[in-house]
Amino acid sequence: MKRCFKTLAVIFSAVFAGSLLAACTRNLPDENYEANISPDKNASGKLVISTPVSQEEQNMILGIAELFNEEYPNIKVELKPFSGEVAPTIANWFNAERVNPGTMPDIFWTTSFDMLVLSDKHVLLNLDAYIQAEEAAGTFNRNDYYTEFWRLGQDGFDGGQLMVPRTADKVVTHVNKKIFEDCFKDVPEDELPFTPQPGTKIPANGWTWDEFKETCRALRTYYDETGRENEYLVNSYMTWEAVYNPIFESFGAEVFDENGDFALDSEAGKAALDCMKEMQDERWIAPLNTASADFVGGKAAMMFHSQASSIVRQGMQNSLPEGSDVKDYYDVTTFPLIMDNDTPKVGGGISGYSVFVNSKNRDYAWQFLKLLLSKEGQNLITEKGNSNYAPIRVDMADPKNPENLWGVGYEDINLEAYTWGAEYTCATEFVAVHNPEYAKDLMNCIEGLILNYVDNDNYTYETAMQKCASQIAAYLAM
Repeated sequence: MKRCFKTLAVIFSAVFAGSLLAACTRNLPDENYEANISPDKNASGKLVISTPVSQEEQNMILGIAELFNEEYPNIKVELKPFSGEVAPTIANWFNAERVNPGTMPDIFWTTSFDMLVLSDKHVLLNLDAYIQAEEAAGTFNRNDYYTEFWRLGQDGFDGGQLMVPRTADKVVTHVNKKIFEDCFKDVPEDELPFTPQPGTKIPANGWTWDEFKETCRALRTYYDETGRENEYLVNSYMTWEAVYNPIFESFGAEVFDENGDFALDSEAGKAALDCMKEMQDERWIAPLNTASADFVGGKAAMMFHSQASSIVRQGMQNSLPEGSDVKDYYDVTTFPLIMDNDTPKVGGGISGYSVFVNSKNRDYAWQFLKLLLSKEGQNLITEKGNSNYAPIRVDMADPKNPENLWGVGYEDINLEAYTWGAEYTCATEFVAVHNPEYAKDLMNCIEGLILNYVDNDNYTYETAMQKCASQIAAYLAM
């Protein structure tokens, strides 16, 4: 019954958000603007930037603001923190803008999926005019950035630039070094179920899903033999699109075919779902609805996530026995590659910043974002945010280069995992096939499919898939 109410709530939420966003189109802007890439450096004014309430994110932007004010000393940067869902928040502000000018910030934080939801509602400024003008002047080059991430800020992931990425967020495998070393301490290197990083018992970058499965079998035996029968091996985040979508794609499964028809009910789709289900049936991951393997708490051996190592390691430090050194417990390696279809994929996504289409300060807003994308700006994100997210710039990929601050102080960690194998990075592009307004709703449908098939004995493959197909059809019919 709870799931029934949850489904209804999601549908009503989608309709409500849709009505808010529909209202946005009543105040259509003139998008044929002239991009001034040399605004007056002595001008006075205010640039309002909206960020999540996260102190880390606010500190990052304040760090960029200091750099910005070195060039534009009379433009005051003011933060407008927010909490809650991005798209509905921006829609509410946009609608209020008509009555109370100034409600909308000049720049606001968003994600690739919220960007999609807002993309056809005339809220986001297409930044192509600035980018093209800067490239013509030789002051900007979009080839400096990872193509796989840069395009996630584009309309439909293949159009005008509606958002610039803040950092490159790729899913990796966070590893509890101590658990691995205790489990495999008596195993010779050539008998390990994986190729290790030199001098460790940790999998090297590029390990495969077959190696991952053999590793999980060994770890499960170790856990059971040491009184940890009720603990789990992996925080998998299996219902997160950045984890499940690359699994689908690696098996060659498509959510929608070239005609836009639902196509996940296929041999490849079932193989991908069975891959996920095996992890729970073998007690590698916790029941998706009810429990956590608790990697940060020191119980799980692995975690699939894009979170910065600095943040994960800090969380682990707070949960370790007194006097423990987190360096003995934490490392990172790549997401295991599924080689079934010879097209291994690793999940990637972005958060970033967009410009309000009617901002009177858009020339300065672009200059602010250009600084965020610069080497100095990317280093400030690390320095001021006290985090080490991988930079969006290709020329800053090496964490061992001391000029790239995201690796400084973390030389003991295999941070190369975040930038290794860029060619395997995949986005969750199926959400852009149909009306972008329902991007998140489509993901909710796939999440429900995984929960039902992997985590609910009352569902067979057929019944779980049928329910998912019906829900998607209902959304697309709205």
